[in-house]
Amino acid sequence: MSPRLHPVGLRAVALAAAALALLGAATVRAADKPPVPRAQANKQLSPAQRLAHRVHGALEQARQGQVEAAIAGLRDIVQDHPAHHDSRLLLANLLAGRGSGPQAQAVLLQGLALEPGHTNLRMQLARLQVQAGQHVAALETLEAGPATAYPADYRAFHAVLLQAGGQHDRAVTQYAAALKEQPHRAQWLVGIAVSLRALGMTQPAREALERARIAPDFNRQLADVVAQYGVMP
Repeated sequence: MSPRLHPVGLRAVALAAAALALLGAATVRAADKPPVPRAQANKQLSPAQRLAHRVHGALEQARQGQVEAAIAGLRDIVQDHPAHHDSRLLLANLLAGRGSGPQAQAVLLQGLALEPGHTNLRMQLARLQVQAGQHVAALETLEAGPATAYPADYRAFHAVLLQAGGQHDRAVTQYAAALKEQPHRAQWLVGIAVSLRALGMTQPAREALERARIAPDFNRQLADVVAQYGVMP
């Protein structure tokens, strides 16, 4: 049986596919021209298009379950193009999916050494650390990023880790910052309500839950979390 992609790896495949679409746009536009010999075609491609073809090959191998071949191809790409972080993310998650967590983390750390402010690399590393039970390391990874304007999902993930460690006051701060950008995310509203309730701030917790209840993505799973923590009025 062919190895299956890790769930996070599937997201990385989609991310890399989107990047591939941008890189290969010129190739797609030229698709209706008469075919030319492969050697001649390769000479006509720009460096970005040649890279896109290599990434496309690795993506197709991953989709077809040829994980080891995809990993080998992505290793070559990352070696030749260290700053191509979509390939780095996909490589790391394919490694994690086959059980090579330490190797996956090393790949992401190499990317962060080149670009410390790359939030996707930092978040993926923290996720893999959480999956490996390295919760303290995951929190340190998120907090080691440069003091820049983090995206909302980064702040919400940070809040989850703070909340898991009992740091509810800091979790509230991060949830609030995330909700300022995306005020109708039910999961984050429930999250901030849990931490507010833990801090004894019952009324703000209830208000957050009322907002969560009418959010489009409120679901049974979130309702179960609410019941578990006893935040409901």
